[in-house]
Amino acid sequence: MLNGIDISAYQPDIDIAGLSTTDFVIIKATEGTSYRNACFLKHIAAAITAGKKVGVYHYATGSGHQAEADFFLSAVRPYIGKILIALDWESQGNNAWGNLTYAKNWLDYVKAQTGVTPVIYMSESVASSGNWAAVAASYKLWGAQYANYNRIGYTSSPWSFGGWGAWGSKPLIHQYTSRGAIAGYSGDLDLDLFYGTKEDWDKLCASSSPMTAGWQQDDKGWWYRNADGTYPKSEWMALNGTWYYFGPDGYMLAGDHEYNGHIWHFSKSGAYQGKEKIASEETNMNMDELKDLIRKTVQEMQAETAAKPGSDWSQADRDWAIENGIFQGDEHGDMHWQAPITREQVAAVLHRVSK
Repeated sequence: MLNGIDISAYQPDIDIAGLSTTDFVIIKATEGTSYRNACFLKHIAAAITAGKKVGVYHYATGSGHQAEADFFLSAVRPYIGKILIALDWESQGNNAWGNLTYAKNWLDYVKAQTGVTPVIYMSESVASSGNWAAVAASYKLWGAQYANYNRIGYTSSPWSFGGWGAWGSKPLIHQYTSRGAIAGYSGDLDLDLFYGTKEDWDKLCASSSPMTAGWQQDDKGWWYRNADGTYPKSEWMALNGTWYYFGPDGYMLAGDHEYNGHIWHFSKSGAYQGKEKIASEETNMNMDELKDLIRKTVQEMQAETAAKPGSDWSQADRDWAIENGIFQGDEHGDMHWQAPITREQVAAVLHRVSK
């Protein structure tokens, strides 16, 4: 038997590596078709690095079994073949509650897409009250039943009422408290007991149809699976002599994308075709706009001069010119601010600026 926990975004800072008595961790990945656990990637990386057995689960909301499954798979696909997969079937927020066929359709679809046989989570009362025979025939149970709400640690013999409906006398995994107290974490945790060995866990994670490396397509777009099951994201990759860019969600970019002051061009098939710098507003300024800017500036200058006569009215302009190396001064550092400037010089400056 193995001792484990299940966690979600409610345990954002849990130190999984420090859970010395924990064998496995089951992590919430998604909910419905829009919620992704913000802690999922951090948690699963920590669990894998710590050498824990890993499971992931999706919370059903009744948003369409295939849409929910696809959303879930888009979040967990790099880990398929290495993780136990579970559907969390509860009443809160679940528009398909009471529709047992919906749950089975989700399980069937995920199995067909991954080759991994998922498990289903529910309370003992739900397992015992519904006709789950069709589901139990193919999918094992992760069941919840608590003796009370006292704080307890890991146990190899949690209390059970003794019946789990179509699943018989014992579930595959028993969640027996929500107030678990274990070494390495000060707060409450859901504690679980897996009735099997590490080898048994690995068998539940294995895919009956090993996934091949290469291009993959789903409802959202194209992505690329590496030989080790991982996939590129937020990075470039050269494939057969052609460069592609994969976004933070792992999907290939196609079409034009604006980033970092450039337009990046990709073909419909994702091949990189080059980039061009986005012209600034100043570069795009036409002659009429330049004349309006000069006229406005002169008017403002005249108004400032009239309101603030004397040599200090243009102090900010002079400071700017010196800071930007436009005026250097003579060998004595004298800028000769009071020296007159001719109309010819003004025309020459403005004409060259306009080019």
